[in-house]
Amino acid sequence: MKLHLLNDGALRKLKHSVYSNISKYQSDDSSWIESYLAERNNTFISKIDDADVELVLPRNEDRKEFDGVNAKLFHSAFPGISAAMATDERLWATLCHGKFYTYMHTRWPVSVTQRTQSFDGIVNQRYFFYRGDPRKSIERNGLSRLWLSAEMTYDPDRDDPYELTKVLLQNTNFVFHLFGRKFSSNKQILQGTLEAVLALEKEYGKPVSKTPITEYGRRLNLIGGASLLDLWNKEEAEKNAYDFMRPFM
Repeated sequence: MKLHLLNDGALRKLKHSVYSNISKYQSDDSSWIESYLAERNNTFISKIDDADVELVLPRNEDRKEFDGVNAKLFHSAFPGISAAMATDERLWATLCHGKFYTYMHTRWPVSVTQRTQSFDGIVNQRYFFYRGDPRKSIERNGLSRLWLSAEMTYDPDRDDPYELTKVLLQNTNFVFHLFGRKFSSNKQILQGTLEAVLALEKEYGKPVSKTPITEYGRRLNLIGGASLLDLWNKEEAEKNAYDFMRPFM
């Protein structure tokens, strides 16, 4: 069975109604969006196979606790999503409002916790594509970020192909400072950096903190402006990251 996705008109209408629908996004009652998705004229049949998969719901205030597990579950359940398909907002908006609405409601509740946040801003960033840059949007959407994290870190040569995925998602600072950089689309650098994090954590028996990741991300941005980071292989990236972050441990 193929996924039925919101068409352009239905997506546009739903996005334009975010502000007036805030109370619905905050409610446990999902009947409003179920009815919207059930309207035949609002959807079309995609080329992506549907999957019978349930994501693990957070159980406490640490809502990111199952991000690594859920990235693995989602990515392995939808192997047919290509890089090109991943830039299609209709895919993620439909999944966020449909099959995974309960997960979204639990993982990304529409509640303001910072001065810079707004209710509609949370919905626009997590349930839709909010920015003009597709890459930035994929990093922010509540489901596409899981897919992207797994897609960029999946390593079939490891005992657990998703081991580096879990390392990336164990700390929100890792996602922010590694994905939000110029080099973030380079798998070799990203995986090499995470290999270094894993090695340091095993060596010192404690997590790598925010500071070394932040500073290393800045360093790579500077290097990227003066040299070709794309010439680095995974081993070179790991050594550079390890040597830079080790003094912080």
